[in-house]
Amino acid sequence: MLEQIEVTIPERIAHLDLAIPGVIAEALDTAARAVASLDAVHGPVLSALSGLLLRTESVASSKIENFYASASAVAMVAASHAMESLIAAVTVSRSIELEDLLAAHRSMMTNEPGEELYAGRIRDMQN
Repeated sequence: MLEQIEVTIPERIAHLDLAIPGVIAEALDTAARAVASLDAVHGPVLSALSGLLLRTESVASSKIENFYASASAVAMVAASHAMESLIAAVTVSRSIELEDLLAAHRSMMTNEPGEELYAGRIRDMQN
């Protein structure tokens, strides 16, 4: 039985100046080129790590929502499949569209008790 609900309201960020300093932008560009080079040379060998990386990202993302799970627990949930579909979408179109996000959300939430009505839809209230 539900006894307590903890709500997290994120800080508003729309007003922030998100300009990236030149030295950081240069470092990001260098890192992106290094990753692209690594993928071009060793992509097929390194692809075996993709599942682990997706699970790690899912765990990190869940922590934002104050939900803590082990990587092995997250490995069995639909979040990994949703991330895979988003990666596939961005690989093809070079962008992630709203429909892609809603499809990922639908795949994660369809079987969650109490969330069926919101699966694949933009929420109109705090989750």
